[in-house]
This record gives sequence, structure tokens and C-alpha cells, in this order.
Amino acid sequence: MLPDPNTSRAILIGTSRYTDPGLTSLPAVAENLKDLARLLRDPGIWGLPKTHCTVISNPSAAAEVIDPIIEVAQQATDTLLVYYAGHGLIARRDAELHLALTGSRPNAAHTALPYATIRDELLNTRARRQVVILDCCYSGRALGRMASADAATVLADEAAIEGTYLIAAAAETRTALSVPGEPHTAFTAELLTTLRRGIPGQGPHLDLDTIYRHVETTLRAKQRPLPQRRIRNTADRLAFYNRAHVPAAPTPSASEPAPPAEPPGPHPGVARDTRRGVPRRAFIAGAVVLAGAGTATGAALWPWGKSEKSVRSRRLTDVDTEDVAFSPDGRTFVTIESRASQVWDAVTGKVVAEVAGDQSKLSFLAFSPDGKTFATSGGNVLLRDAATAVPISTFASDPARDIVPLAFSPDGQMLACGGARTGTVDDTSEPEGRRNSFRLLDISTGRIRATSLEHNLRAVAFSPDGKTIACTGGGGCWLWNVAGRRFSHEVGLGNSNGSDAVLFTPDGQLVTAGEYGVRLWDATSLRIKASLPTTITYAVALNRDCRTIATAGPYYGVQLWDLTTRRLTATLTDNTTHSLAWSPDGRTLAGVTSQYSVKNSRFGSPYDSGCLLWQIPTRLLPTSSGNPPTHSKG
Repeated sequence: MLPDPNTSRAILIGTSRYTDPGLTSLPAVAENLKDLARLLRDPGIWGLPKTHCTVISNPSAAAEVIDPIIEVAQQATDTLLVYYAGHGLIARRDAELHLALTGSRPNAAHTALPYATIRDELLNTRARRQVVILDCCYSGRALGRMASADAATVLADEAAIEGTYLIAAAAETRTALSVPGEPHTAFTAELLTTLRRGIPGQGPHLDLDTIYRHVETTLRAKQRPLPQRRIRNTADRLAFYNRAHVPAAPTPSASEPAPPAEPPGPHPGVARDTRRGVPRRAFIAGAVVLAGAGTATGAALWPWGKSEKSVRSRRLTDVDTEDVAFSPDGRTFVTIESRASQVWDAVTGKVVAEVAGDQSKLSFLAFSPDGKTFATSGGNVLLRDAATAVPISTFASDPARDIVPLAFSPDGQMLACGGARTGTVDDTSEPEGRRNSFRLLDISTGRIRATSLEHNLRAVAFSPDGKTIACTGGGGCWLWNVAGRRFSHEVGLGNSNGSDAVLFTPDGQLVTAGEYGVRLWDATSLRIKASLPTTITYAVALNRDCRTIATAGPYYGVQLWDLTTRRLTATLTDNTTHSLAWSPDGRTLAGVTSQYSVKNSRFGSPYDSGCLLWQIPTRLLPTSSGNPPTHSKG
């Protein structure tokens, strides 16, 4: 049974900070709340409207929890989900479970919230089904050490409600709910991963019992204490969308031969050349290292020759890399690290020019259409020679901007610059806090053609005709009219928390990507034409065939999609990836990762920094349906 998101509610409660030193702080609980709320709102999992998901962080009094529960219990008619993470305390007299608040004290259950109070309110709900998840300890004596499996069994019995699917978690860690170095509590981490990635081979939906058994199996394999569940009535049949489900491809007709019967590239990652690329070395600030482009010695980029059947990969670097872009002629490509820019020979995979130390933390780069220059942002915006990476022009920028995305106009005469602070990309700051959030620069004169303070911007892109600039940020997507020098339209992103990437297709359609996934918009009506069933997406890149689009993010790594059929065609790696770029011939895809990226709203797993290249076989690329795009990177 798929729960109706419009008539369902979720309330997520977590206590991560405690005033009493006897109760260990649990920073992972804060991440639990944020990420679980995000996944429940994901249309590819449940699609719960943002206003239907209440988050209560660090309550200090019982009323801060009970009053919202009473409210949502009356609003929900389909499904009500209640989640709590934090310390659990046991009353000495009756062994009743209490949920710790910020001011709770160990061995003093009366300072916490009795779970029975919550249970009484849930008995009065109008919802047909209830899901209760308790990720808390059951031992005040241990002061943060988690309960055993037996204790979890008792907890499940005590907390059960008629008509409810209840899970009681017992997580193992010396710092209460959080294993040192892990961002989430042990049980919730596996729950998030299961919802986020889905379960292969389980069809389009996952019922609660399937999710529970998968989480339990994973915890057992990691030798961590196991959770317990109690099921009343039919609550176990409640289901969510399975993100791992890929619809079967249609059977080829007799006149249309089937593709080669070999398996696609390995999942979650492909076999790769593990030899490291150019070794890192110390640089004098502003120094430039040069070699003749195209003359570098060493093995070719793809020493095995061209592959027509399987995906091949090569790792170039293993250091934090912020952005990547190919030159329009395909002979070179550029990567930027925190304070260094490198120009690579696309044939040999060797660095032919490198400059370091002349900018603050680098974030974005963009090639000019003629390929003679590229721009980098970091403090100021620098226009660089494409062969040497040496700066040739400097455009002053607001030093407070952490995010400065860049895009050249199709004629190369203008440079659009976005701007936002990492901490204010939700677009709620005052206008003076968004100074220089949008600028349109004249390349030849260095003058500012236009500026706006309206929005924090994470990404910018020119339309193929150069008349419109798409700008996205924490609050949505807006279209800038170049001639009118103003934002002329707002593109409705729905219940989203922002967009990290944007591009135009060659025929002028708009593609946006962010916390809601990837959407294709009609440029005239500004209505959604298609959606890809992805989760949080940091980057998108459109291949020259105009049909294959690559997506990247923290949960599913790098994937290839057929934009026409909206089907997943390959998963190249599950590594968190922040930026993508296609080579002009459409056969090589580059992806880079940096744990310090301004796009990084959370850490994925795994998280392997560096630059990877994939050689894409023709069998994964549909027949071209149009002319090569003006821009292949978003």
C-alpha cells in the first residue's frame, strides 16, 4: 500500500545536545533528522510535502513534542510516521521508557518525556496506519552506551500501539548512538541507505517489512546489535518507492536486433586503473609549470585502445578536485583544486600547464566558446589563457561569496556570475546579504553590464541564443532577460530545497537538478516535460547526442540516463561526485570529487576525492537526435 503523501504526516524528533554532562552529546542525531526529512520528501521515495514533515530538534520541554504530535495526529488520515532519536531513560519504579530532552539527567527519568504520553496521543489519531521508529538507548545506567538486543525486545513490547509498525533500534557505540567518525547513528544510517539506494531485485516498491529485514541483515553483517519490530494489523504492507528498481527495456522487434548480450559496466563501481595520475608536488605561489601541449610522453589516455563494448575508467588524481571542463576542440581539459589550476593533454592524460596560489579557494570554472580562455572563480574571477592557465584579466568579486558559478555567453562576449554564501543558499537573507549575487560582465571592457541582489545563486547557464540566463539557487530557478536586464520569469520547482545545476538543451529546453532530482522544462510554458527518478543531484552534463545525460550526487554516484525514455542506462560509480563534463566527441566523461566542495550539503558514501575519467562505449549512447549542444556541462 503506497501511502498518500497529501493525507499523511511525519514528525521527526531528535535530541542531540544535553545540558547535563552525564548524558553524552549526540551530533549524529542532528544529521539523522535532516537527512531523514529530506528522503521522506523525495518524490522518488515518498514525496511528502515539506509542510507535512515536522522536525523537532532539541526539545527542552514535553509540550514542545506533545503539542505538535497532537496537531499532526489530527491532520493525518492515511499514514502517520513518528521518529525519535536520542538518549532513552528507564524509570526506576516501573521500568517505563522515557525519551531524553535537552535538560534531562541520567538516572532521573522524571526529567524526560514518558513514551506513554506519546503513545496515548497516537491512540487518538485519525490515521489508518502508524509507523513508529525509536532509535534510542534503553539504559540510563550506561550513560550513552546502547541497549542489548534483549532490551530492544522489551522496548518494542512496551512501545507497541494497535495498528502500528514499530521498530526499536539498539545501536552499538561507545559514544551512545554515534559510531566515531560516522555521520549518522548506526541503525538510522542503514535505514537511510536502504531508502536512498533501494534494494535491487525487489520490484518498484518496498514494503516496511522488506526494508526492515534488509536493515537487520546489514546490521548483522556488521556485527552490530539488531533492532526489533512489532507489527499490529496490516501496517507491514505500507510501502515506499524502490529507488533501485529499473524498468525492463522493451523487447526488440525482429527488425531491430538486440544489443550485445554482455553485462553493463560493474555496479556499484567499474573496474578502474588504480595507478595514480600526476604526483602532487610543492609549488611556489603563482608559479607556472609548462610542457608542450600534445607532446608529453607516457601512455595514452586509453592505452587499451578504443572500447566498443565496456565502460573503462582511469583515475587521474586522488586529491580534492573542485571542477572540470573540456576545451571546445577536445584537445585539453582543465581541473581545479582548492588553490591550483591544471591543464591536461586529453590524449596522454598528462599535465601540460599548472598554476597555483594566485586565487583564494577555487570553486568553479568555465571555457570560452572559442577555447582560447577559461574562467575560474575564487575570491576574484580570473580569465586565464587556455594553454598556460596564466591569468590575463581579473574581475573583482565580493569576498563574502563562497559560491560563484560561471557561464560564458554563446558569442563569448559576456560572462555570467552567480553568487551565494554556503550558509545562506536557502535564499532567506536580506538583500544586503546577497550583494553581487548576480553579475553580467563584459569580457572585452571588464565592465559590469548588469547586476542583481534578488537571489542567492548556485548555478548559471546561457540559453543557446544568448538571450536568457537561467539562474538557480536555494529558493528556485529564475530566468534573466539579457536585453531587459531583469529577472523575467520564475520556474516553479515545487517542494524543493534548491537547485545545484542547470543547463539548456540545444533546442532551448531547460534542465534543472538539485535536491528534488532532475527535471526537463518546456522553455515556453515553463512546465515540466519530464523527470528523472534521481535523488539529490549535484551535477548534470548533456552528451553531444542530445539524449544521454549524466547525473552525479552524494547517494547514487554517477549515472547515465536516456533523456528521451527517462531510463537508467548505466551506473559508473557510487562515489560521491560534484562536477561532470563530457568531451566534445561524447566518448569520455569526467567526474571530480572534493569533500570541501561548496555543493556538498552532506557526505555520501563512499567519498573518494579526485578526478575520474570514463570511456563510454557506443552501445550506451543512443543514436544522435540533434546537433551537438552549445554547452555540455551544467
